[in-house]
Amino acid sequence: MGPENESTKPSRLQRLYTVVMDFEGTACATQFFADSVQHALQLWLDDLSLTGIYGLDNDQRTGLLKAIAANHWKFTKLDELKNIWWVTITAEDGGVALLHIVESVMQMVAPEG
Repeated sequence: MGPENESTKPSRLQRLYTVVMDFEGTACATQFFADSVQHALQLWLDDLSLTGIYGLDNDQRTGLLKAIAANHWKFTKLDELKNIWWVTITAEDGGVALLHIVESVMQMVAPEG
């Protein structure tokens, strides 16, 4: 059997997730292609370490990062609704970030490598 090429490798299904954040007067929406809602949330969290991301000032961003590291967040699937989740993050100063995550589109993605 010869080497695999892009056309013979199995594709995988990815979904488009929209993450809407509201925190201390700052609101933003971002989108990620991911394998699951947990993966989309992780991508959002990974980007949180970037300065100036999501319209947050450095104090807001740092407060959220500390809250996440201290496990001060809750992931909730909304009852009787499909493809929508809430995440609440309680910052050190008592502020609460509310994230709404919506799964909206599926797409076949060619495998990496």
